[in-house]
Amino acid sequence: MAENVGDLPRIDPITGAEAEIRLVQPFQARKEYLCPRCLRAISAREAHYVVVPATSADLRRHWHKRCLAWELRHGSRNR
Repeated sequence: MAENVGDLPRIDPITGAEAEIRLVQPFQARKEYLCPRCLRAISAREAHYVVVPATSADLRRHWHKRCLAWELRHGSRNR
């Protein structure tokens, strides 16, 4: 599994559009979010990725690290 942001493709796995992928460190994660792949909570203080579409920063999504890695490898065809 890709742990380094530099190892991940720069795309939004949901839209396929170009995106910036940022690693949110545990000390930076202050809120709970819902992961779009597994629909489970990303707890505050849990390291995770945020995917920010290049053309629509307001559509950013927060992902579990393992969920984003899986989605980028396999795509959303199994949803």
